[in-house]
Amino acid sequence: MTYCRICEAACGLTVERNEDGEAVRLRPYKEHPISQGFVCAKGLRFLKTTSHPDRLLHPQMRQGDGSFTAVSWQTAHTHIQQKLSQIIAEHGPHAVGIYFGTPLIHNGLGILSVFQLARTLGTRNLYSAGTQDNSNKLAVGELVHGSAWIQPITDVEHCDLLIMLGTNPVVSQSSYIHLEGGSTAYDRLLERGGRIVVVDPRYTESAKRWAKGTDDFLPIHPGTDIFLLLALINELRDLYQPHANIAGAEDWLVWAAQYPIERAATITHLAPSAIQSLAAAMRKQRTTFLLSVGVNQGPFATSTAVAMQFLAYLTGNFDVAGGLLFQSLVRHLDDLLSIKQQDARSRIGNYPLVGEMMPSGILADEILEPHPEQIRALLVFAGNPLTSIPNEAKLREAFSRLELLVTHDLFVNETAELAHIQLPATSFLERTDWAAWQMSFINAPFLPYAPASLQPAGKARTEAQVMGQIALDLKRPYFRSRLITKRLSSYQLNGWMAKLFNITFWPWRKKWQADGIPYPRPKPGYLRKNKVNFWPQRIHSEPARVARWLQEQTELKDNQLRVLGRRRRRGQNSWLHNGTPNGNAEDEAWLDKDEMMRLGLVDGDTAVLIGEAGQLQIKVKAKPNIPKGTIVVPHGLPGHNINRIYPSIIEPISGMHQLQGIVVKIQKEPKGFANP
Repeated sequence: MTYCRICEAACGLTVERNEDGEAVRLRPYKEHPISQGFVCAKGLRFLKTTSHPDRLLHPQMRQGDGSFTAVSWQTAHTHIQQKLSQIIAEHGPHAVGIYFGTPLIHNGLGILSVFQLARTLGTRNLYSAGTQDNSNKLAVGELVHGSAWIQPITDVEHCDLLIMLGTNPVVSQSSYIHLEGGSTAYDRLLERGGRIVVVDPRYTESAKRWAKGTDDFLPIHPGTDIFLLLALINELRDLYQPHANIAGAEDWLVWAAQYPIERAATITHLAPSAIQSLAAAMRKQRTTFLLSVGVNQGPFATSTAVAMQFLAYLTGNFDVAGGLLFQSLVRHLDDLLSIKQQDARSRIGNYPLVGEMMPSGILADEILEPHPEQIRALLVFAGNPLTSIPNEAKLREAFSRLELLVTHDLFVNETAELAHIQLPATSFLERTDWAAWQMSFINAPFLPYAPASLQPAGKARTEAQVMGQIALDLKRPYFRSRLITKRLSSYQLNGWMAKLFNITFWPWRKKWQADGIPYPRPKPGYLRKNKVNFWPQRIHSEPARVARWLQEQTELKDNQLRVLGRRRRRGQNSWLHNGTPNGNAEDEAWLDKDEMMRLGLVDGDTAVLIGEAGQLQIKVKAKPNIPKGTIVVPHGLPGHNINRIYPSIIEPISGMHQLQGIVVKIQKEPKGFANP
């Protein structure tokens, strides 16, 4: 038995083998106590990814002519050690940067190792895919709760009303949430008489499935979710009850008074009656919230996430069953996932660290702008920053100037093509693991755990092995202990963990069949011991910034559209470009049919999108329920990367990129045009 490590759902899987013991396919684990047989297409296909013919299986080193040659691990590590030692000696530790992608979050030893590696190197330059995905939530954890890892837990099982903002679980399962039976939890909510309200610019697959009532789908104007929440706060202000451990509530009430329902309706393009109806329902029903990437990538990602939590508090749905719950045990993660530079700020833009990480939007400038501490070496683990960060051309120039670029991944992706050293990584099926990241929001009596199901292919090594060896080679062991570093980076740790967690006399062994490690379910009582500040210092400037944004909004011109992103059923963002089929129906942009006619486009035409950072050609198709004035494009498609043309717009509080609602020009492809 094993579990999927693509997202926070951690669905149970079984490995089906042939008579020779070879793994042939993955199946849903129907007896899994949490996922209960639910799994999405991404998870079921991962065995094909693991055995993909294009998988990187041996360390590769770039030669003088630009080609790559297979080398031994020792040769690769020796080169890395020599270059890093030289760079640190000449320019200091901040001349080394580290970037990691989402898969490392779901790798228990991997995520521990990357923070420890950054700490022991002494660099402040730790970057991740989080600032393209969810760093606003980490910022809220730090600012509101005092720890990035304190995250609201959406109690779907006990609510009457669920409000979804910027999420499409039918396709993506969403994030920062872990449900019994996966997304079937939403079906059960409706079956027991509950209600789901979907707030999204387009009528998504989730809205079609779960938004059953007249006012259950709110087609909000892109980027304006904050105004809807402010209007709801203002409408429900009479419910406010002070609490000794709550600060900043009055400030939110003052801000919300500027956006009564009538004004907010004009800004959000929602009917005033729909907002009023939602407020009335929240007065009567136990309400919980699910806010995800569609909002995270908007212009006010952090303040909207704070507003959601404050609205839950205002309506009596904070720290209660059926509302938002919290797991205070994760405060202990601060000691492990810390590089001990809490007061450090970025050289470019003077941004603060969020979750101990820098905004990825400044990575290119940190490499390109001359300075004694400019980044000269970059280590990339389980990520593809070249395509997931906006302004690909600038990043490509920056990466080409690095003295050392090392990638560690399953495939040679676009970033790895520019690397000096390409290192082969294990897949999640080839390592023992536990769901450390799920500690923040899991609503189950255990953390998922699984031993390795397959032996590592070729010469692949885990992230923990690679990072631990780098630390040892540089004589900078974790916790100043070579013994601890060796143990944490040893592949044999997989076997030791398997034996530990499968000891038959452990009390959970029989009940959970070794599917997990005991962990307490979240329950009410968080506020009795913890203080919450809804109006931290870094939020104080948000009312003025929001007001300026409103003043700067202009009508779209005839050839302009706002870009909305979408998740793909089979794609894993921009990480697995080389491990998933290309040329499928997901490699296209969607428009409203009337917009297509107005622009002189028909299905199958290729359009050119023109943004501040470049141009992109992509095939277009008319789809129902696409808002006029918008075009829907998946994130980071290989060969059709929308991030290529985006400017780097960074939210000042969390370092999040704005990737939703960006205005681009569109025209029919002229003859002879090709993507750069």
